[in-house]
Amino acid sequence: MVDEEGHFGLSRQLRDSAEYRQLEQQLGWVERLPLPAAAWVGELLSRDLDRLLLVVVPHESDALAWTEASRLFGGDAVYFSTPSLTPYHAAEVSLQVRALESAALWRLLEGEARVLVCTPRALFRRLPTKEAFLSTVLQIRSGEDQPVERLAEHLTRFGYHRADLVTEVGEFAVRGGVFDLYSPGEETPVRLDLFGDTIESLRRFSVEDQRSSEPLSGTVVLPLALSPVGEETAEHLADVLLELAGSDAGYDVVEKVEALRERHGFAGWENYLPLVAAETRSLPSLLDGPLIAAYCPQDSRSEVDRYSARLKADFEARLEHQELAVEPALLEQPREVVGEILDSSQLQFGDDVSGSRQPVIDFKGSTTDLFHGQLPRFPREVETARERGERLLVVSPHEHWPRLEQWCQTAGIPSGPGGVELVEGELRRGFRLPAAGVVVFGEHQLFPRIAPERQRRRTRFGPFVSSLRDLRIGDHVVHQDHGIGQFVALRTVGTEEQGFDHLPPALVPAGAEEQSLASEVMEIAYESGRRLLLPLSRLDQIQRYSGIEGMPPRLDRLGGTSWTRTKDRVRRGMQRLAGDLVKLYAERQLAKAPALPADSDLMAQFEAAFEFEETEDQREAIAAIKEDLERQRPMDRLLCGDVGFGKTEVAMRAAFKAVEGGHQVAVLAPTTILADQHLETFRRRFDGYPVRVEMLSRRRSAAEVKEIRQGLASGSVDILIGTHRLLGRDVELPKLGLLIVDEEQRFGVAQKERLRELKKNVHVLAMSATPVPRTLQLSLAGVRDLSVIETPPRDRMAVETAIMPFSAELVREAVEFELERRGQVYYVFNRVEGIEQFAAYLRGILPAVRLTIGHGQMEENELARRMQAFKRGEYDVLLATTIIENGIDIPNVNTILVHQAERFGLAQLYQLRGRVGRSDQLAYCYLLVPGDRVLKGEARKRLHAIREFTELGAGFRVAARDLEIRGAGNLLGAEQSGHIAAVGIETYLKMLEETVRELRGEAVEAVPSVALDLPLNVTIPSDYLSDANLRMEIYQRIASGEVGSDELLAELQDRFGPPPPPVYGLLEATSLKRMAESMRVQSISHSGQKLQIRFRRDSGVDVDRLVRMVSERPGLTFSPSGVLVLEKVAGGQALERSRSLLEELSP
Repeated sequence: MVDEEGHFGLSRQLRDSAEYRQLEQQLGWVERLPLPAAAWVGELLSRDLDRLLLVVVPHESDALAWTEASRLFGGDAVYFSTPSLTPYHAAEVSLQVRALESAALWRLLEGEARVLVCTPRALFRRLPTKEAFLSTVLQIRSGEDQPVERLAEHLTRFGYHRADLVTEVGEFAVRGGVFDLYSPGEETPVRLDLFGDTIESLRRFSVEDQRSSEPLSGTVVLPLALSPVGEETAEHLADVLLELAGSDAGYDVVEKVEALRERHGFAGWENYLPLVAAETRSLPSLLDGPLIAAYCPQDSRSEVDRYSARLKADFEARLEHQELAVEPALLEQPREVVGEILDSSQLQFGDDVSGSRQPVIDFKGSTTDLFHGQLPRFPREVETARERGERLLVVSPHEHWPRLEQWCQTAGIPSGPGGVELVEGELRRGFRLPAAGVVVFGEHQLFPRIAPERQRRRTRFGPFVSSLRDLRIGDHVVHQDHGIGQFVALRTVGTEEQGFDHLPPALVPAGAEEQSLASEVMEIAYESGRRLLLPLSRLDQIQRYSGIEGMPPRLDRLGGTSWTRTKDRVRRGMQRLAGDLVKLYAERQLAKAPALPADSDLMAQFEAAFEFEETEDQREAIAAIKEDLERQRPMDRLLCGDVGFGKTEVAMRAAFKAVEGGHQVAVLAPTTILADQHLETFRRRFDGYPVRVEMLSRRRSAAEVKEIRQGLASGSVDILIGTHRLLGRDVELPKLGLLIVDEEQRFGVAQKERLRELKKNVHVLAMSATPVPRTLQLSLAGVRDLSVIETPPRDRMAVETAIMPFSAELVREAVEFELERRGQVYYVFNRVEGIEQFAAYLRGILPAVRLTIGHGQMEENELARRMQAFKRGEYDVLLATTIIENGIDIPNVNTILVHQAERFGLAQLYQLRGRVGRSDQLAYCYLLVPGDRVLKGEARKRLHAIREFTELGAGFRVAARDLEIRGAGNLLGAEQSGHIAAVGIETYLKMLEETVRELRGEAVEAVPSVALDLPLNVTIPSDYLSDANLRMEIYQRIASGEVGSDELLAELQDRFGPPPPPVYGLLEATSLKRMAESMRVQSISHSGQKLQIRFRRDSGVDVDRLVRMVSERPGLTFSPSGVLVLEKVAGGQALERSRSLLEELSP
């Protein structure tokens, strides 16, 4: 950003001003200093006075704005986050909040930052002493000793969780000599390679592929919990709670005490840890007496009163309901202490100086204007600044400078000194500060834009790729030859103690009489109790069964014909479906759509006007769509991506290309709300280009519809946006070239029939966040093309999701917390008939809140009016049905409550949760369930699944999981649902693809499996990789052959340490197996010093070379049955000799 002297010496000029010198000498009350300028002044004071600065601001949005401005002016302010609920609620403390707390304290205490920003709620926190906190921080360096068990015990004690793979902050994993951990304050996790207890190396590694990158000399490991947790702490807390409750301990107290003693915790138990802390501190005392500054102190005092009243209300409500109730002053700092902290502030920023006993210093600053839609006024602003001798700065990311410079040139505004000076950074709202001789604008004050995007490694389509990563005992699996069985266990057979007498001959390795070779197998149960012991080196033959919830599969008979009959039945049943797909595919091949011209200079200009750099996903999707549009074959592409991930920008590029090619574009949306949003977005994006955008909906008058129809007929309307009204027979687009359909699955049968008519000879782009299984099926079967956008916007955090029992206290607190940070709230209540009564209930518990209602049975104009009013901020809470599922995007809404969440489908819950978290603030989703009812299995699975899918961009995986939980139903037809239940989703889709290819006339060859029976130890030892599921996943990856042996070895070395000899043997045997399969070898075996290679009749062997080899080489024979035998081969040479023979025989 900038150095200590600030931009172009501005900090020096500010320091030299009379106002700053007075403030530095006597501190006091400062007026007319906008928040970003206050952050600048605060940074300078902290340095010049050589003191830590604790800034108390009323709201979270103020805190984020302060840290943003601090970075711009060369500062390093950090934000001390706080939980959203009081300690009384049964909710786990947010991992993100805990990580931010720990990282902020460390940076302050270590001198990495000089300014800490917080809201009044942070002043209530009971925190450890400085010495206690620093004692929990570990400094780890390469070359030092670090006992593994002691490190694991320490991390667990301070809030970390042991996992198989480290993917989130606060996790650690131990695999032999490899120790992975993810500390708060770090961008990536760290991997320790140990030899014994000595750390040989430290490296960062990627969460996505688990591969390490740059080495480190050392790292700092911060606690995730500020107070120790664990069995000992839980026991102590149980004793304290019983003592506090005394003889009046009710059922809830007893239940929680039992939970602490038996399970070492209950939901939200960490909130009660101050009760067992030896000593606690307030935030200022922990920081050893910082300089305290209050921004808008009157507002902060109001927040203190409000939170204090909420603590008291929650405490009294628990007393009334005979629940666990601990005095607020035992869990949080008393109201009086917090008030004294605010009163002791030596520096106060605010314009309400009445009654101030401190000196008032007037900086005469002001916020700068917004110029949205009024840019022609801006040159005058530049001229005014020049006349006053002030410099005008525009803050913008560096990659946007060329666009801004071009705009300045077009508007006749000089760049550089005397005109607009560009400064790298981000600023939401600028200011004028005469003391520094500067006027500052944020780029967003000139151009209303969304947050920029960041790059993220993509994860490709995971939901339908079989993985044994989460396989559990009792789960069903599908063997490609034997059918559906039930996973029993992993077993190691053939150890010295066991021998091989109890095993069937097929599982006894050749040469076992000479040496004992352990072999790990998967035990699978089939009908009548028969068991299959499958060597894990053959896991490529296994898939996890994913069927339909509520339709348990029937086990097949091992060695019987039931599996073959089932597959034949399914294949026959899918003939008609496959025929329909082939017909669709053939129609696509034969149909003709307008081939659009290659990109022009105007297209390049339109793309350059996009204010942010495209993500990798967007670039790939745009390239694929352009390629489709330039062909005569009609495009039929599904663009899948979460809300807010940039699908609309991709669609607008396609629309521009079509319009520029002389064609019209229709954009179809399922709701008027969404159509309104598209109209606003398209018009803003196409502003300045010769493109006319209109909208059709039931809200349009007859005169307006007539005018639009005339424009369509004459070709003056280029893009028509609309709901199903657009599909009316009276709406004709004579030059239609591109149809864009948003959330296609939400249209009815009649609309879909009309869509099919429109689609035949035009390009079609469908967009969806969570495509329904039918849509996915078309894409995965190759009939539809598929593009996926999985890259989230920069700074966008995953939404904190909590499943909680409904209560008035929780609703009140969640809403008030969001309003405190100047946000808005969605409350989803999905019953129209009771929504008015529930609105009255909410108004009763939230009397000061401005609430409006929205549902689909409202008159359309009234619904649109209310939605727009909510968007403008005229209401605090929108109580609505699921119409908001595809509603307007409002970045200011960062809390959503879903009433009776157990009644919603998984995709619905995911889509609803996507309505929040559209900004860089932490968002909250509360899934409210009845507190007096036990949830049914399916509902419980849905709610826990939505918590699993917390990562951004998970919509595609949600669609797959939803199919598994709720079934295909009418989406695929009852018959197809039965077929999926019979064979599993993955096998079904594979068979469907093969059937489609056969009907197209393509050859579908089954790759024969090769039986290897060589005296090799081909296992992944459990002492090398202890986690059974992770071992199965690695076995499966090795067997699939998707990754080369060298690359896999490097990955294993990186993630788990040096592989032992059996792993090398496994990789070599797998490589031999793949070579043999490519030559259609049936089996390779070794017994009694004989090596036998059995060829299939259609094997790809050079016959002339085979005859020559047999005639020239002693000890080599070939039988008429296709068996090649080589005599006098020792067991240790069998693999190498087999490879050598096959290489010589390969054509």
